Amino acid sequence: MSCEPASHRLLPTRRRGQVLPDQFSGFLIVNTALDPGVFSPQKQVLIELMVLGEPVRFDGSDEMPPEVGIGSFWSEATRAVDGEITVQEALDTIESTWP
Repeated sequence: MSCEPASHRLLPTRRRGQVLPDQFSGFLIVNTALDPGVFSPQKQVLIELMVLGEPVRFDGSDEMPPEVGIGSFWSEATRAVDGEITVQEALDTIESTWP
């Protein structure tokens, strides 16, 4: 969220959780009051898993070399979730960047 006045106008509205979410790649929220229909179908599945799922487990990217953990792993996983590429394409790219 920005500190710009336009951002502040969204804060007191009931629509604030329904206006922006799917415009940001990789942005997910586990707010059970939010209409999941504002997200893409792929993100709806992830939100459902987070809301109904067991305790969250970390992906292990913090244990990876930086060029993978905060580089290719993050960008390619996000692209796969957004439906830009297949999971296999993401995995192949991540594997190719491993030092």
